[in-house]
Amino acid sequence: MAKFCIMVIILIVNFVFQTSILPLIQIVEAKPDTLLILLISLAFVAKKPVSSLFGLVGGVMLDFMYGYTFGLFTGMYLTIGFASEYIFGKIVNNNILMPLLLLLGALLFKAVILTLYIFLTTSAVDLFFLFASVFLPKQYSTP
Repeated sequence: MAKFCIMVIILIVNFVFQTSILPLIQIVEAKPDTLLILLISLAFVAKKPVSSLFGLVGGVMLDFMYGYTFGLFTGMYLTIGFASEYIFGKIVNNNILMPLLLLLGALLFKAVILTLYIFLTTSAVDLFFLFASVFLPKQYSTP
């Protein structure tokens, strides 16, 4: 129970840090996504189904903070949490490069979902230019 309370405190501190301090630190119009890094590291370290729960809670908090359409961030982070739990629980045992590869895959997944969302909700937008403007700046923000 104490470990779970510490994880909840880490999630809340991460949310406050991501929504209040990190918007001031932008490099090439990109902000680091610390919730994504937290989800993948929890799935890698915890070996329990907590990453999807934290993806759900963190996504709901980001939807309340940023989302115009409720459920967009929740669905993305919940899916990434489930995928990372499955990959680290069933497929990969202890490969140290796998969290980095999964992080890059999760960033690609987020970029595709956000690009499709913007493309479907706006009109007269070039899909390739939109994907490049959403995806390329995000790649510089992940260590």
